[in-house]
Amino acid sequence: MTAESPPPSRLPDLASVGSEAQARLDALAPRLPASFRFDWQGILFEGRLGTEAPAAVHLTGDLGGLRYSAEDALRRQAALEMLARRDGPRFRRTVGNRLTLQFAEPLDGPPDMRRIVTAITLALLKARAAIEDARPLVAAPA
Repeated sequence: MTAESPPPSRLPDLASVGSEAQARLDALAPRLPASFRFDWQGILFEGRLGTEAPAAVHLTGDLGGLRYSAEDALRRQAALEMLARRDGPRFRRTVGNRLTLQFAEPLDGPPDMRRIVTAITLALLKARAAIEDARPLVAAPA
């Protein structure tokens, strides 16, 4: 028994798949202000896209609970030092003793789905080093 594959003329090529994906993104028009949530690498992110100019995607990621001194004094001290940093993405401590990371990425032009997805991707790539630095310092993500 042999499996037959479709004739080469019926297989989609990368260009046609890309054009179809772009057409679907272009058809989606965001209603502003917009709020959204997503999970990336086990971290819950909340996003916001407002009506302010210039437009930007604002993201907050819940990295996990801060350890107490009795659990691990060295990791807690390192996490508190991260909170004091003023360069790059901003670390914050919530009322519930959780470490969050706040950052934003401007949109390159008027808000459309392609620009929004691009801005989210760029923001996450830029914040990746800070996220990786913080992972060993927190108890567990949300």
